[in-house]
Parts: sequence; structure tokens; C-alpha cells
Amino acid sequence: MVLVGDFNLPSFKWSLDESTSTSLCGTAEEEAFSDLMEDNFLRQFIKGPTHIAGNKLDLLLCNFSEVIDHVSTTSPLQNEFPSDHYLVDFFIRLKFKRSKRVRRKTYDYKRADFDDLGSRLQLLPSDMSHSDDVDIYWSRWKDLFLAAVAECVPMKTIRDTNSPPWIDREVKSAIRRKYRALRKYRENKTVEWKLKLRSLSNEIKKLVRQKHRDYLLKIEGSLKENPKLFWNYHKAILHHRPGSNTEITFDGKSAKTAAEKTELFNAYFCSVFTSSKQDKARSLQMYPMRINTELCEITLSFNEVRDCLFILDPSKATGPDGISAHILIECSEQVAPSLCSLFNHSLRTGRFPSEWKSADVTPVHKKDLFNRAC
Repeated sequence: MVLVGDFNLPSFKWSLDESTSTSLCGTAEEEAFSDLMEDNFLRQFIKGPTHIAGNKLDLLLCNFSEVIDHVSTTSPLQNEFPSDHYLVDFFIRLKFKRSKRVRRKTYDYKRADFDDLGSRLQLLPSDMSHSDDVDIYWSRWKDLFLAAVAECVPMKTIRDTNSPPWIDREVKSAIRRKYRALRKYRENKTVEWKLKLRSLSNEIKKLVRQKHRDYLLKIEGSLKENPKLFWNYHKAILHHRPGSNTEITFDGKSAKTAAEKTELFNAYFCSVFTSSKQDKARSLQMYPMRINTELCEITLSFNEVRDCLFILDPSKATGPDGISAHILIECSEQVAPSLCSLFNHSLRTGRFPSEWKSADVTPVHKKDLFNRAC
């Protein structure tokens, strides 16, 4: 974060190196500004005055000092610049590159042949007598299921755009008009083309602000009704890109890969988890265990499995097994018998398919506790 401008705090008390405040004994405005710098880990880089009267009014603040270099101030009188503020020059030592569009494959449900798929899925095995190993049964079932899906549901490649969700066709069309005007202005630098370019730039700024306001009104309170819309906005404002290799640190250990981060998060959660015998006893008193029925005595019916498949959320992404909830919904009648047999066998034997214990987990930052620990 880099902040530059005229903060107009001539009496603010700076440290000897002029990078931080020395005390909170100024006005309420100066105290608030000092708190702002401390809370955001901001450092000030300009040395000496920035006004011809000898005051330091213009500031250069950054929370990552390694990127700021070659900071200098020049008196406006030296360059005959019509201002009473000094000119501030500095380098930002960063290399910027355009984000690449993310290409990914997904099922093309519009061109899928669900009738043929349903016929194929009816042939999935529903007899567990040939094997007591639930992992073998699940592996065979999944392979046959995915093979049938590959035959009947084509794939398509989609590209995720780098634009925020409120940048629609109208905005993109205005941006194209602006760049056409810019090319014309570079070819023929007339006053008319300059005014045209300025007018289009102002129009785009107003349009983007309006689109952003409209989008915020649309997602306001949508976390319960339409959480997908809310999280799309969340990703857009954080410029989230799949494949980013962010490093996290906890207890002196750093992690970059997904597996290493998982172990690090697990170590942190274990360090803050507390439990006692009193807590367990209190929990048993409040929620006594029901032992009148064991899992092996429970038997699921075809209708129960079919109804559960039918109410799955089709907007959810596939898990590590690659099985789409949309397809399970469309073919709930056909896959319910084989899945029902699998579930009942799992209950009778007390065995759970190993692959079902895997999941794609994204930790969501909620409080500063872990951030400070890192």
C-alpha cells in the first residue's frame, strides 16, 4: 500500500529519522493519524520540508519499505513550477505483468444426453456379495460412473476473465471507444480529439462507479439467499487467482505448498484447542448419547437416497472425486439403487471409503488472531 499526498499536518511530531510519530500528544486529528500509521504498519519516507514555508505537509507512506527507493524532493522554484509545494519523486521497485486468463474444463450440460446416461447408470453394480471391501466397491463404482459420464456429457473449455463482475458489456464497449479515441489522438494531436478522449474517460469513470454501486445493492444481504454471488464479489475485490503461491508462517515454520499449509493450519488449530474432562462430562449431560440403535442396524431405503440426491446444490463445485452434483440430480433415479447398496454396506461393516475422507478445504480468515500468530 502506497499513500502520497498533502496531509496538511504541519505540527505533527516525527521521530529522528522522520519515518514514524514520536508521541500521541497532539490534536485529535494527529492522534488519529498516528494510530492509522501504526495499525497499518506504515512508514514515512520523505525527509525535510515539502513546502516553501519550511513545513512537512506532503508525505509518502508505505507498509512495505523494500519497494520504495530513490526518494527526493525538489523546490518548485528550481523548475519554475507554479506551486508552493515541493516536487516529490520516488521509485516503486515492483514488476507488474498482466494476469493470464485461467482456462479450465467443465461439463457442457446443455449438450449432454441424459437419457443415454441414465440408461448406462442403471447398469451400475448394486450387489456387494462379490466383495466385502468397501474401497474396492467404491473404486469400481466411481470408475464406471465417470466412464458413462465421459461418453454422454461433453466437456467445454471456459476462460475466467480478469475483470470484476460489475464490469459488463456496456463498460467494455465504452473502454474500446476510449482506446480508439486514444489511437486517433496519437495519430493527430488536435484539440478536438483531446477533448473527445477526456470526455470518454470521464464517462467511463462515472459508468464504472454507477455499475459498482448497482452491484453492491444487488449483493447486499445476498449471503443467505445467493452466497455464490457474494463470494464472487469477495474474490473480485481481492483479485483472487487460482494457483497463487502465497507463503504463510506459524511458530517459526513457513509453508508454500498446499500440503505444507494444511499441516501448519492443523498445528495452529491444535495449539488453540482446549478440552477437559469437565467439558466432556458437561457435554454428555446436555446431549446424552443414544445407544438404543447402532449404525449397523440402520438400513437406508431407495427413496431416502434418491430424495437426498435430488436436493443437492447443483452450483457446488465437484470434490476430489470429480463427481458433479448436477449429474447426480439429473440421474438420481438411476444411481440411487447402487449408491443405496454402497451406503448400507458401509453401515453394516462400519467401514468408510478412504476417498470420502478427502476434501478440498479453503480456510477463510475471520479474526486477526491467526494473522498475528503468523
